[in-house]
Amino acid sequence: MSVFPTDLPPGQIIIAEALMTQPREVIAQAGIVVEHGRIAAVGPVAQLRFRFPGLPEQLFSDHILCPGFVNAHTHLELSFLRDKIPGPMAFPDWVLQLVAQMPQPADAAYVIRDATQSGAEECVRFGVTTVGDITRWPELTRPVLAGGPVHVVSFGEITALGKRRHTLQARLDAALTSHAVGEYLSIGLSPHAPYSVEGPALQRIVAVAESRRLPLAMHLAENAQEGEFLATLDGPLGRSWPLMQRLDIIDEQVPRFSGGPIR
Repeated sequence: MSVFPTDLPPGQIIIAEALMTQPREVIAQAGIVVEHGRIAAVGPVAQLRFRFPGLPEQLFSDHILCPGFVNAHTHLELSFLRDKIPGPMAFPDWVLQLVAQMPQPADAAYVIRDATQSGAEECVRFGVTTVGDITRWPELTRPVLAGGPVHVVSFGEITALGKRRHTLQARLDAALTSHAVGEYLSIGLSPHAPYSVEGPALQRIVAVAESRRLPLAMHLAENAQEGEFLATLDGPLGRSWPLMQRLDIIDEQVPRFSGGPIR
């Protein structure tokens, strides 16, 4: 797979064996007209040559031109974990491995920025031009992504459960950081998961998103173990989880949902 270079001339026709404009619609011997970094027209080569006479041409033989791919759920800042966590393994065990690999505070800024840049570059290499990125470090990742070339909806991740429910406002404020918003970057909110954001906090996050017209993303119904946690606060994601034991955050004020919403 090839991705167009970003240093294109002011205007040209890019030609390929075929052009996919939408699913199941393919035009043979077609191309696109690019003017000042923007797509000005698409269609059969003869039609483009007639409409835009004199434009230089670039031929990608044995290629299909198609719109950039969309990855709706990424964690670009975790790109540094490549080959560091063996698998397969149960989800709770994988999370423990993830936590163990997180950078030390003194190194976090460099590691997270570098990983985010690396992840974005990998997206471009594989034809992904738009992502929904979940980030726990919006103050670090958003400035990196603001300049493109990938278009990003940056979902600030929020956790607020049990003895850490008091951190909700601080995490919400961080998730709403918007100074890097621009042509390539917009923001959203991501209450993390049913086992890390309790009901009242989730209601607050949703209300803020609605009031500001921001998109929402959540890790929801990833595994059946969420249901046991919501019903009893126990199980592999609850009190018996070594991570929950170490963090000591579950208290009796966490709402329960017997037979809850996870199926």
